[in-house]
Amino acid sequence: MGQKHRISLTLDEELVKKIDQSVDGFIIKNRSDAIEKIIANYLEKQKVKQAIILCGGKGIGNRPLTLDMPEAMLPIKEKPILEHLITHLKNEGIEEIILAVGYKHEKIISYFGNGLKFGINIKYLIEKEPLGTAGAILQAKGMIDSTFLVLNGDVVGKIPVEDMLKTHRQTKAKTTIALTTTDNPEEYGVVQLRGTTITGFVEKPDKEKAMTNLINAGVYLAEPNIFETIQKNSKKGKLMLEELFDILSKEELLSGYVYDGSWFDVSTKEKYERAKKSAHI
Repeated sequence: MGQKHRISLTLDEELVKKIDQSVDGFIIKNRSDAIEKIIANYLEKQKVKQAIILCGGKGIGNRPLTLDMPEAMLPIKEKPILEHLITHLKNEGIEEIILAVGYKHEKIISYFGNGLKFGINIKYLIEKEPLGTAGAILQAKGMIDSTFLVLNGDVVGKIPVEDMLKTHRQTKAKTTIALTTTDNPEEYGVVQLRGTTITGFVEKPDKEKAMTNLINAGVYLAEPNIFETIQKNSKKGKLMLEELFDILSKEELLSGYVYDGSWFDVSTKEKYERAKKSAHI
């Protein structure tokens, strides 16, 4: 703890009684100490501590580069794409990362191990058969019990997690998608937004007809109850995130957080080459 500051509080009498009952004179020395610990514990619980990175795909768009390695291991500035993501998450306060791996997963596990040399705890979920992006997330049920982050392994950006979390908390959505803008909406599915609520998606519209240039940036905040939604709508555990988002948008349980910083999609050779040349990674 740093320097102490005196503040004045007005609390309900019954609440004060409960606070006083927690004072034991040893671990919790007095009423002030009890209130400080309660606030500290509450603020700690508000943080996002876990993240899942989806890096099990075959990287078809980057063939032949991905014939011998997972797409997430392609190098940018002498480091794998996945390492850039992990470093950013660590800097954002994430303590544990779950890597959902599949194709050539041995190379990812060999490089990152348990995360000790990167200063973060890393666990693995290995897909023995393709489950779809939402199905891969479902594997983490039982490992996560609070708000968590999900990232696509084929995007690189530095989305501020704490700021995104503010939007997520305010909207009370099951999931919040980070959104970025593009000059080429015809290459993506664009997002229809009403305030912060995502109302639908339009897949690869003609540039002239696109109502918006907002696209999914491949970073999501989700609540643990999303596992139930995935399970309910999956077929033998298989479901794509696009299908899940369509369901949530119809229920108005999907929100959007607009991010205006640097962002790169590396899912094709052309996009990967652009990312390699950028000074913003």
